[in-house]
Amino acid sequence: MTDYELLLQNLTKLRLSNIRLNLTRLLDSPELQNKSLTEILGVLTQFELEERKINVRSQRVKRAHFPYIKSFEDFNFDYQPALDKSKILELQSLRFMDEAKNVILIGSPGVGKTHIATALGLEAIMHDKDVIFTTAQRMIQHLKGSESRGTLEAALKKFRKVPLLIIDEIGFMPMDEEAANFFFQVINERYEKAATIVTTNLPLSQWIEFMPDAQANAILDRLVHHSVRIQIIGKSYRMMDYYRSQTRKD
Repeated sequence: MTDYELLLQNLTKLRLSNIRLNLTRLLDSPELQNKSLTEILGVLTQFELEERKINVRSQRVKRAHFPYIKSFEDFNFDYQPALDKSKILELQSLRFMDEAKNVILIGSPGVGKTHIATALGLEAIMHDKDVIFTTAQRMIQHLKGSESRGTLEAALKKFRKVPLLIIDEIGFMPMDEEAANFFFQVINERYEKAATIVTTNLPLSQWIEFMPDAQANAILDRLVHHSVRIQIIGKSYRMMDYYRSQTRKD
């Protein structure tokens, strides 16, 4: 076995896979020419750490279950002139997470609520935070199924512990008392402990229209306290895309 083969074997055993896969390229790179052993080891280990960070972030994105990958660079603020851009960009600092504040995005379908929520989720992942993205309906179904399987506490713990929980599409489907109680448990267990982002197509005053009054009031009491509320009044991006496609056809 040559020294090089032994080195590759040792890198495999040490699970330094990124260095192993790129060893030849790294050793031949101008960056490592005429460097001391300490400098070479510093560059190689830094490369390994950076690649691991990229891989970890990639795994976090997969586990988050975003509906799509969109950042603030993709958001057309010019199409929503009534939206306070500075308020949205302030959220990028993620200070609301440090302060365990909630973000409530309110607006009719298609105005960019989910896009903003997703962009904030991706920003959190870039700062090495775990994120869960779910719709209200999917979360309720998951909790109901967990209860029937006897794993409700584990499911609630997952939603309780994640640093950023994003609940999309609140108000699209009615909630009976059981569903609203599940929703309340999640919000209550995160209250003043971790940040939650919610998107809704209905004004908060109308939440009693799709869930029982008692639960609606209890949920809103915890959501609104220590929150950033953003009302998006504007045109639908989806309708904009539709009209553009029709124009191209004509």
